[in-house]
Amino acid sequence: MDYNETIKFLYNQLPVYQNSGNKALNLGLDKIQKLLIKLNNPEKFLKIVHIGGTNGKGSSAHSIAAICQYNNLKTGLYTSPHLFDFRERIRVNGKKVEKSFITEFINKKLEKIKKISPSFFEITFAMSLSYFKKKKVDLAIIEVGLGGRLDSTNVVNPLISLITNIGFDHKEILGSTLNKIANEKAGIIKENSIVIIGKRQKEIENVFINKSKKLNSKIYFADEQVQIVNKKNKEINFSLTFNKKLDSINSTILSNYYLENIPGVILTSYFILKSFKIKNKEPFKGIEYIKETGLRGRWEILSEKPKVICDICHNIDAFNEIIAELNKMNFKKVYFIVGGVNSKDWKNIIKILPKNYYYLLCQPNIERKMNVGLLSKIFRYHNLNHKNFKSTSLAFNYINSIAKKDDLIFVGGSLFVVSEFFQEWERKN
Repeated sequence: MDYNETIKFLYNQLPVYQNSGNKALNLGLDKIQKLLIKLNNPEKFLKIVHIGGTNGKGSSAHSIAAICQYNNLKTGLYTSPHLFDFRERIRVNGKKVEKSFITEFINKKLEKIKKISPSFFEITFAMSLSYFKKKKVDLAIIEVGLGGRLDSTNVVNPLISLITNIGFDHKEILGSTLNKIANEKAGIIKENSIVIIGKRQKEIENVFINKSKKLNSKIYFADEQVQIVNKKNKEINFSLTFNKKLDSINSTILSNYYLENIPGVILTSYFILKSFKIKNKEPFKGIEYIKETGLRGRWEILSEKPKVICDICHNIDAFNEIIAELNKMNFKKVYFIVGGVNSKDWKNIIKILPKNYYYLLCQPNIERKMNVGLLSKIFRYHNLNHKNFKSTSLAFNYINSIAKKDDLIFVGGSLFVVSEFFQEWERKN
């Protein structure tokens, strides 16, 4: 198989959760463990940082990777899903995995893959570990796919586990209470490791404390260890409990929403650099080069006149933060292009959407899309001004024809909607 045929095989022959939803899920570690044995357990040759949580996993992973790269660590980065190109999932120092590696990997392992019948995510993750081993990375940063305890990535034994904030998402899989969700996320905590919790949440803190104690792992709450001294015009001054030294970073590319994850990023990076005995007068400055890691779709500004912002926010906590950001801005009219998958908590998300926005509802081109007609019914019930479109492309064409220079256009609700909007944008601009 050539590269295109290989990608078709991955999508057509293996269960793909991002497209098909729960029926493609293979919760549990049995298949991934069998697959990794066939690959001579590449994970055992890697130093790993494992990142879970509800919101901010991807941006935290990219931020830590940026800091590591800046400090001359050869850094592997595994994230999911991707926006445009399958190869975005697997990077070394920001560069996407070569097409030739993917093709060779699948062709050589095809029979073994078919016997084990792994999911799309399992084979992708196994591929990333093999690639990182081949490239002899100093460190591999691994983002959890879904949950933690039963996620395929949970076969690794990391130096550090970072868990970002916990909120409600994937309730049909992870549980309907914060406590249940936290227990699933805490599943990535391993024996004799460092555990970093991005934010102390009183109602669930004991989940992480007890799990860490049981496994003899040292736990830190990042928001208590990293003191933000000053924050002005995206210049953030902070100090670490460990060294009392005042440091600063510039985060002009991120919204205040993503800045909530900064303490976890800083503390995780501190322990990484310490373990590699790296000394640098400005060790955290690398976060300013996050774009070099390939980060896309997080508060990404495509245009100023009109202001066009894209963000892959897709749960109620993320929507709350995004709306708070948008409400700080002064625009004559706000257009909100939104759509996503049918498993999201749309009935509650809609309750927090501002009445003064104008909504363009669309549906992504995937099997588990939220039907735009059904979404429209919920919007009508809540008296929200909106217009329906059967595709992101149609919504794009409409907004492109009516938007004025002093308008704000926000695109979100789903990675798939953002991805499709990006593609239209690049075709037309």
